[in-house]
Amino acid sequence: MADEKKEKLNIYNIASEAGVSIATVSRVLNNSPSVSEKTKQKVLSVIGTHNYVPSSIAQNLSNRTTGNLIGIVCYNLKDIYYANAVSMLESALRRRGHHIILSCTGEDFLQKQKSIEMLITKQVDAVILIGSVFLDEYGNNAYLLNAAKHCPLLIINGNVRSDNIYSFYCDDFSAVKNCVAIMREKHENFLFLYDADTYSGNLKLNGFYAGMQECGLDPAGRAVRCDSDAASAGSCFNKLLDGGEKIDAVITANDVLAAGVLNAALRRGMRVPEDLSIVGYNNSIITQCTTPQLSSIDNGLEKLCELAVDGLSKLLRGEKIEGSTMIPPRLIARETM
Repeated sequence: MADEKKEKLNIYNIASEAGVSIATVSRVLNNSPSVSEKTKQKVLSVIGTHNYVPSSIAQNLSNRTTGNLIGIVCYNLKDIYYANAVSMLESALRRRGHHIILSCTGEDFLQKQKSIEMLITKQVDAVILIGSVFLDEYGNNAYLLNAAKHCPLLIINGNVRSDNIYSFYCDDFSAVKNCVAIMREKHENFLFLYDADTYSGNLKLNGFYAGMQECGLDPAGRAVRCDSDAASAGSCFNKLLDGGEKIDAVITANDVLAAGVLNAALRRGMRVPEDLSIVGYNNSIITQCTTPQLSSIDNGLEKLCELAVDGLSKLLRGEKIEGSTMIPPRLIARETM
């Protein structure tokens, strides 16, 4: 029986049974002086009970510096927002001497879960998630809470409140609500185009509803979902106009959708911004590649990445940081409003 336990037990089982992180078990196995005597004896007790023999990986953990390997999980590298975030994080982490393992998940929920589990088996010292696509809109984030038992989990553009999870995000709700208020000075026939029911996407949508109501406007039928490409956004916009809808102000959930609306409007002979004002979201490079240049809400992606990496550095030094860090948005007015 003891031999059977010996075969099945691994460093993760030990961490769970001892009530510590896998990093702590690794330090005990490598006789690190940074572990308290009480914690060390707790881990050694579990190891002794099961006659655990560490694997070659566990035995050689001391060959790399603690905190040197960071996992990054991304939804879709084809999307300019996620690609920029990966680039910013990789650069900031590399400057601090870290190495990264990147995993791109796609939309499938099980793949998201497997990607995080894979990184944990690779014994990364922390995992950074990019985007709110990893958050369940109904609050069912059990797989994230479980992952955080093994190493720190940092989320960019999402907010989960739990032990060992650290969130860095922009106030998407106020961003769109305030944008409606600003545009209301000249416009009253609004349209909000979005492409995903994510945590962030729903905050933007609710911000639009709140902004419309505060301005005394009826939001019914004024928020429309389309596919995640410029052509779909343009098609939705054209369909609404062809159906008799009056639209003189459009806010979109990202800059790709805004570019699609701009292209469709110009093809119809509409003057921008005289006949139609357009505001995108993310303040990406796309805003400067259109004529006229797109106005956009800047959600501070670069700042969020900097804050996340700085926070991670503090955690790896044993310091405490806030569980949630929110930054304010900025409306960048260019030529479409």
